Amino acid sequence: MASDQLPGFSALRSMPGLSSDRRREDGSLRGLVNRAKARWFKRVMYESHATSTQKCFAYIVSDHLNCVTLDAWPAQTTTARLLGNTSIKTVQRVAHRLEAIDILVLRRNTSRRSNCRYAPVFLPRDWDDFDPNAGHGCLQKQDNDVTESFLPIQSKSSSTEEANRQRKGAPFARLPFNRKERGALEMEVAGRLGVDGWDILARLGMLDDAIIDRLCCALVRDLLGPPELAAARLAAQQM
Repeated sequence: MASDQLPGFSALRSMPGLSSDRRREDGSLRGLVNRAKARWFKRVMYESHATSTQKCFAYIVSDHLNCVTLDAWPAQTTTARLLGNTSIKTVQRVAHRLEAIDILVLRRNTSRRSNCRYAPVFLPRDWDDFDPNAGHGCLQKQDNDVTESFLPIQSKSSSTEEANRQRKGAPFARLPFNRKERGALEMEVAGRLGVDGWDILARLGMLDDAIIDRLCCALVRDLLGPPELAAARLAAQQM
């Protein structure tokens, strides 16, 4: 079934009150993430007990943040240079301190053992939503594990409770599509990514299945454009 034939899809695409120009400028996944990371960094600057060096490190993560994976993976040598030609040990020490005070989450980069992935700790208030029909609502209670997907079983699959917990601090706290429709959405996302679209989705899914949900949500909300597709390709290439 084509994505534009999915139940409620056309209604989700419409966003009353926004001009087409403003939607292109603000109504994109990249725009949504840019606003969230600005709020996150403002919190780091004014509400945290981070040192000046730690705040500079947080800015580097913000500046390199991928809008699809919601993390950054600057090389430690690059980070050391941007911090004023400090040592790799200093970079590691600063990163671990930021994790200790709940500003970042560190993940080992599986493809490049010397580097880490840095994910900002977002709060629900960091995100906004351009869909006037979504509302706030409550967390879904049905079993969201029953997902139609053409991707292989993911290495990081979450239970319904865990998936809802993770989405509290992420965009699209409520999925704007039925989980049984995800396979059809994946097909369109893969097509937009190009001839190697399925390989890109498989790589991103191995990192975190929530990334595929995010891409499908962006497609349904008409937030998936060239910048987001480029970010997805870049994230897959570095894995």
